[in-house]
Amino acid sequence: MPKTYEKTLRSISSSLSKNEDFDSKTQAGEFINEHLEKIIEKVCEKVVASLDAKMDARFEKFNQNISIITANLGSVEKIVHRNEDDLRFLRSTIDHMERKNSLRINGLPENGRRNPLEMTIRFIRETLKVKCDPVDISDVFRIEKPYHKTGARTTLVKFVTTLKRTEVYLAKKMLKNSGIRSFQRAI
Repeated sequence: MPKTYEKTLRSISSSLSKNEDFDSKTQAGEFINEHLEKIIEKVCEKVVASLDAKMDARFEKFNQNISIITANLGSVEKIVHRNEDDLRFLRSTIDHMERKNSLRINGLPENGRRNPLEMTIRFIRETLKVKCDPVDISDVFRIEKPYHKTGARTTLVKFVTTLKRTEVYLAKKMLKNSGIRSFQRAI
């Protein structure tokens, strides 16, 4: 307890013990209450001032941290935008590479529920006279609506290598009188 409060309490105690200045117990109680209120008020002022100083320091640190985070956020946003640009470029490159290994065949007949891979391999082997195995093709699927005259949809064939796709594409001269409407690169 600070010395000023101790001094005030001693003064109150001595006044009470001497019983000098008081006519009644009520006056003594009022005197004590008055002095205690002053002491409590001073203590509260000091506590509030101390808490204010601590809170000000914490808010200042908090504001500094917010400033740092805000500055870093700008850097992170730039990095994210660069990564998004890189991702778009990579997707575009991958799409191009996938199309580079693909051929579109229009008019390849559909025979019910037959596997399109088997139909495509048979077409490449028998009609185009090119050696082709299932390991040469990564995917085959039908796209678009069926062509109204033949009822056949466009077949998209993705080859494992560009070399095999080129070999099959160059054999398109064998398509005369085969019923296949067109045969083109999927670029």
